[in-house]
Amino acid sequence: MTPLLLIIADESLSMRSRKLEILDGINQFIDVQRKVSAEDGRLILVKFNNLVTFLHKGTELSEVEPLRTTDYNPAGRTSFFDAVHAGITLADEIKRKDERVVCIIITDGEDTASRQNVSCKAMKKMVKKYDIKPDWSFTYIGKPPEYWTRKKPVSKISYECHTQKQVCQRHKSVTAASRRLREFATKKQLLAQ
Repeated sequence: MTPLLLIIADESLSMRSRKLEILDGINQFIDVQRKVSAEDGRLILVKFNNLVTFLHKGTELSEVEPLRTTDYNPAGRTSFFDAVHAGITLADEIKRKDERVVCIIITDGEDTASRQNVSCKAMKKMVKKYDIKPDWSFTYIGKPPEYWTRKKPVSKISYECHTQKQVCQRHKSVTAASRRLREFATKKQLLAQ
């Protein structure tokens, strides 16, 4: 069977000390898969902090460029459950009959910013549903499902907490980004009163 690699990588602040290790690990894994796989596989690469970002959505392995240090910058909180749900959902949608999904989840296991109101139990149940299928497999680097937690309560403020770089990426101009930062600072001050 042809591999459909699904890599879900934690890019929250708690992963900062492991940045180079994670980049090297992902790049080496993809290189090995290219060499080992007689058939050409595909890659879904999801990274997450406050936001869930897809770097690849079913890209052929032969077309995947190595990750650079600018592609992975740990900062912010952890939308872990949102990322796992989004990654598995996409893999299920684009999976071909002749493909086997190989899911690798890299995290320290604590969800602190997911927008979906999903419990740990529900997330573990979703993973288990796919793990028992013969053409799906899961590997955990960091914390396996037994250690996944959700910090409660997750406040609305956590969704608005963006680093300056994330704000700039979401807004095309520096003017729009600085305006957004001022709005956020004002909002935070009002909530503190």
